[in-house]
Amino acid sequence: MTRPFVSNSSGQKVLDASAGPAVLCLGFGRPEVTEAITNQVNQLAYLYSGARFTCDATEELAVMLLQGQPGGLSKAIFVNSGCEATDAAIKLATQYWHERGALCVSGHDSRRALYRDWLPHNVSFVDPCFAYRLKGNNETDEAYVKRLADQLEAEILGPLSLRHRGYALTSLRESMQQSDLSTEMTLALTMVFCSMESISEATDSWYSHLVGAAAALACPYGPAATDPKYTVQSTFEGRWLLRNFAYHDVMMSVSMDCRPLIRGFYWSSKDGSLADPYFGFASRLLFQISETSILNAEFAERQEAADDDSASTYGELFAKYYAIEDDLQNWVCP
Repeated sequence: MTRPFVSNSSGQKVLDASAGPAVLCLGFGRPEVTEAITNQVNQLAYLYSGARFTCDATEELAVMLLQGQPGGLSKAIFVNSGCEATDAAIKLATQYWHERGALCVSGHDSRRALYRDWLPHNVSFVDPCFAYRLKGNNETDEAYVKRLADQLEAEILGPLSLRHRGYALTSLRESMQQSDLSTEMTLALTMVFCSMESISEATDSWYSHLVGAAAALACPYGPAATDPKYTVQSTFEGRWLLRNFAYHDVMMSVSMDCRPLIRGFYWSSKDGSLADPYFGFASRLLFQISETSILNAEFAERQEAADDDSASTYGELFAKYYAIEDDLQNWVCP
């Protein structure tokens, strides 16, 4: 029976409307379809184009589908079923959005070559740590590791970064040599050194810079000889520097188990909109941490000096402890 009709045992013709739009849309027993199938089987019965193989029939169908490059498409791939086609489309979209930008940082030069003009130029490479292939014949392990470390450092810093770093340090030295530096400028200079060291070094390596900052805040400045902790709060930058110092001072007291260099809630501001650079609006909590460090130091001193463990010896310290506890429990974020 030709066309999309089937006949039952009584000879009644029924229109096949359920066999599928793609499989039997051409009908049954079409001679031209039978001839096309027979010719293809005699030449090549099956070829999976997903493995990048192709044949005349595949090429002709691809040319017909991509004529005029609909939607900007220029390539076609043929798979075994609609399910496999849908699965491949989902995988392709997932791979694109997961790996977007990954090509510029991959180690496959051959894969990047085709897109070299389109890739960003702010990505650089250093040799991998692969001693089996890349270590010199007479090179020791220590020399090989040092060479890789030097290469990495040179790639990160580079001549441009080194030059700007030199300019900055030169200007910093000239500023520090001036005798009329304000408290705010002195605080800024010392905190620059402190912040640079605290990123990668232990507390004792930047402690001396913190002591210098504390000294600047302890020396009255100007003809009125006002307290520097209040003087620097006249500007936004000064308030930021003061809170930056307070953070490092309190964290130092925790790390080194000692009192902070400057005691009190001196960095508090009437401007409630000014958030602490490290603690947000929880400056009060930072203050209570400093009070805890002071309490720990006082407790250790009393313990060393006391001959007995009477309640009178520690009564004052317990009162401070409960005051800190109550303040922390009652604290509410502004």
